[in-house]
Amino acid sequence: MKKLFSGGISASSALIVLTLIVITHIIATYVVTDRSRVLTHRADRDEVIQKIVNTIQLVVATPVENRQHAINALEDPTLLASLTETPEYSLNFSELSFWAISRALHNNLDSFKISIKLDQAQWLNLRATVYSRFLLMQFLLIVLELIVFGAILFAAWSIHRFTGPLRQFKHAADQLGMDLHAKPLSIYGPNIVRETAQAMNTMQKRIQELIKDRTLMLAAISHDLRTPITRLKLRAQFIDNEELVEKIIHDLDEMESMISQTLSFAREDYSSKNKSKLDLVSILQSLCDDMHDMGHIVSLQTPEKKIPFLGRHLSLKRALSNIITNAIKYGHSADISINQNDQYITITVQDYGNGIPDNDLENVFKPFYRVDNSRSRNSTNGVGLGLAVAKEIIQHHGGTIQLSNQKNAGLCVTIILPCSPV
Repeated sequence: MKKLFSGGISASSALIVLTLIVITHIIATYVVTDRSRVLTHRADRDEVIQKIVNTIQLVVATPVENRQHAINALEDPTLLASLTETPEYSLNFSELSFWAISRALHNNLDSFKISIKLDQAQWLNLRATVYSRFLLMQFLLIVLELIVFGAILFAAWSIHRFTGPLRQFKHAADQLGMDLHAKPLSIYGPNIVRETAQAMNTMQKRIQELIKDRTLMLAAISHDLRTPITRLKLRAQFIDNEELVEKIIHDLDEMESMISQTLSFAREDYSSKNKSKLDLVSILQSLCDDMHDMGHIVSLQTPEKKIPFLGRHLSLKRALSNIITNAIKYGHSADISINQNDQYITITVQDYGNGIPDNDLENVFKPFYRVDNSRSRNSTNGVGLGLAVAKEIIQHHGGTIQLSNQKNAGLCVTIILPCSPV
């Protein structure tokens, strides 16, 4: 489990904190317990010694003929007394001295066996045992602690049992937005989570079928339209007016280009299975070389000779080409820069045109959207799909793309890609 709470506390961090609390509690318990054990044991020994002294005083004060009855009347399981003619224990006193008896008992650790001479033919033998409830109390406390910590672990497991599938559900939803062919969700967890995951997988399957049907329909339309377009081009060759023929051929070429771009946009497959190692600097350099060969003004600035990345070469090249082409088409030139840090790769494309109205900076990413200003009044063959395709490709690679108008500099396109392990 990776996270236990929506605030972002990881399970490993929670486990470390819990472990530190347990260790701190064990150390504190040991220190307090050790001190308490010594004090409790000392109090128990003092209590037993006091019982022995009180018993001796009781027997001594009792007449000889009634001493046995007095001993039999003692109902203390921790103290056994008997009367004999000889001492039973090695620790014995021929003279009655309560101070000497108490001192001797205090010098013993746990053995309280003593014989005291009462008269010429009678010895009082006492054997006491120290019974402490301290260990029992500590055992009960340990059991209580185990119950508390068990409840905490059970609560953490219960939270993870619910949040684990939900985190996977969130991740799958994010992936589905970029890759319709992402792996379906695993079905596990509570009933409501399993039902939600099943609904998510069903929705993904239906979307895939819908996109597939749309692509097949566009492919069929494209195939059917190309045949009459080709026939029209052939028939146009029989027209005597060359200027009219050129206009007709230009319109037919534009129509064919629109069909091809639309079909390409519909067929774009963003499956991560086709990702491979590539160099972003090399891709940008090749695009700049192509633009130079066509007579355009393009510059590339980068502090790195090579920036490795894991992605789809053709898709990324197409996205970058669309952005650079737009910069040249509408801004007459393009200044490109690429930089890398520990987490992100940043690519900027700056042109020197008229920019885009601020309220259209997001709308231009919509398919077939055309800005109604000087950027769209130029004579172009575009259909409004270049930036839409570029955004889809960048987002699939986990990146973002933003447009911003620069003062006296035109439009700046900023692409941010995550550093991927290569």
